[in-house]
Amino acid sequence: TTIGPASRNIDITSTVGDAADLSAFDDDHDPRQAVIAAYARLLHGLARAGLPRRIDETPDLYLERCLTSLQVRAEPISQLTDLFARARYSDQAIQPGDRDAARAALSAVQADLGERTGRSVRA
Repeated sequence: TTIGPASRNIDITSTVGDAADLSAFDDDHDPRQAVIAAYARLLHGLARAGLPRRIDETPDLYLERCLTSLQVRAEPISQLTDLFARARYSDQAIQPGDRDAARAALSAVQADLGERTGRSVRA
């Protein structure tokens, strides 16, 4: 399955695979794919925390449900969701700084989930 603007189709299967080994976060990879991979890791981590994304949920609805259900800061999860929406659904350029922001937001969500559960959680 491919996603994204017609000019930038991305294979979601390989993106999720990249997220599993963190290679999508390397500095020499496409920042757009890295942002999407970070969001895929977020989905995985939230599912492990008991909040899997429903098939009919948009990223914004899922974000709202997660923030209502979990005691985590809104800023990092909102930032990563916004970066994902821009990377997946727009033709706007995704810069290396966006990749770095996605990486930092994912780390912050991981830390928040770890504090919530009292243990270390990796998304």
